[in-house]
Amino acid sequence: MLFACDVVLFLQVRWQVTTQTSDIFGAGTDAKVWVQVHGPNGMLNGAEIALDNSKNNFERNNCDTFFFDFPEDKDCGTPISKVRQGPQLRSSTAPHATLSHQSLVLYHCI
Repeated sequence: MLFACDVVLFLQVRWQVTTQTSDIFGAGTDAKVWVQVHGPNGMLNGAEIALDNSKNNFERNNCDTFFFDFPEDKDCGTPISKVRQGPQLRSSTAPHATLSHQSLVLYHCI
């Protein structure tokens, strides 16, 4: 039996991350890409966030959008103080990554 007092409401915070890869030779990557977002409450989700979905992301001249929902206690808050982005290059056989020609847009959707 479930009573109304047994229901716990978990507030979620939505973030949208949009990347735009340049249209120049060598732009794009097949490597896994991550982002870290820091604000007044610390790092968003407390860890790197993998940017991935079912599409072929980070290709030359492409715009990719990702949505993330986190519990309110994992939100970094605003204003954003620091953003780090990079490829996960864990071995010498990892795909070539050129992220220096990519712009990043973050939206804090409440």
